[in-house]
Amino acid sequence: MAGAPGHEAARATTEFLGPPRSASSYRPFSLLELVIHEAAALLGDYPDLNGFFASGRGWRYRDIAIGFAVNAGRGLKVPVVQASHLHSRLSVARAVRELSLCYFRNELKMDDVIGGTFTVTDLSSYGVTHFIPVLNDRQAAILGICAERPGTGHQDLVLSFDHRISDGMRAAAFLGELRDHLLSTSDV
Repeated sequence: MAGAPGHEAARATTEFLGPPRSASSYRPFSLLELVIHEAAALLGDYPDLNGFFASGRGWRYRDIAIGFAVNAGRGLKVPVVQASHLHSRLSVARAVRELSLCYFRNELKMDDVIGGTFTVTDLSSYGVTHFIPVLNDRQAAILGICAERPGTGHQDLVLSFDHRISDGMRAAAFLGELRDHLLSTSDV
């Protein structure tokens, strides 16, 4: 969190959403699903963002397991797409949809919400055009998806990270690559 010791935030602007979707411009994957897939593909190159700080030093996870924050009146939960980096785009989408359905049916199991190494939180559907996500325990970074800024066609991605294990240049590089991957994706 900005201002907290060791925590910083970085921001990237995206332009890939454009005008609201219509039936003729249907996209098979949600932005959340695409962000999870692309972030998982990149985190192997950014192990400092896929770890945590404890006992005076940085630790890195071997696996990449991306959680996504969900709160639709049933309490905040963070279901986890285990081994996210090994999933295809379609497989990530299926996992996100299945875990979301379990959330809405109140059927999430403990195994569905543990083991996250990185989190994505999406407040775009609430019209939030900027926020700074708060780090989760035992995670070095969390990525926020903001709503489109009115009249701009731009949408921000915000990365909060633990400065004790990473730095602003690494965070900016990660966000830049993530933005480029998302912009080059034919499904957005």
